[in-house]
Amino acid sequence: KRSEVVIVKESQGLITKNTWYSFAVYFPADGFVKDFKHDVISQWIKDGSPTRLLTEDDQFLLDVGNVKGNKEQIYIADVTKDTWHEFVFHFVHSPGSDGLIEAWHNGRKKITRKGGNMYLEDLPKWKIGIKKAAYEDGTSETTARILYFDNVKVTDENGSYEELAPSKF
Repeated sequence: KRSEVVIVKESQGLITKNTWYSFAVYFPADGFVKDFKHDVISQWIKDGSPTRLLTEDDQFLLDVGNVKGNKEQIYIADVTKDTWHEFVFHFVHSPGSDGLIEAWHNGRKKITRKGGNMYLEDLPKWKIGIKKAAYEDGTSETTARILYFDNVKVTDENGSYEELAPSKF
């Protein structure tokens, strides 16, 4: 159902209002078959899960919102198998209009989204791994998921895309 790691807790002081995150993830073709039910592979969570990186139907989607039940899904790229996918995220964590998410996939900027990206003012914790809610109700077409993470990094407002860019991996 889930195998996640809390990378950074808000109480550790590494997550600030303005924070940079990066990681690489690998999906083996024989261990991560296409499924129409989503998998959460990264999430910035506090009192629910306002911002999540999902895979669904072999696509990467960013699920984001600042009001429970009112989320937007943004397409990032297709999930190709047997290759590494490298992500860099820049957040200005906020439930208000000053919020920001910038996202890069394999060196290409895919998202610049302004506006709320969390429910409350409390800063989130960051998790990576896999969470598949469809296993709980038996609606998934798969019975197992395998994926690998590498080069996990986080830095504060002094970070930059250049510091975390895939060329730096």
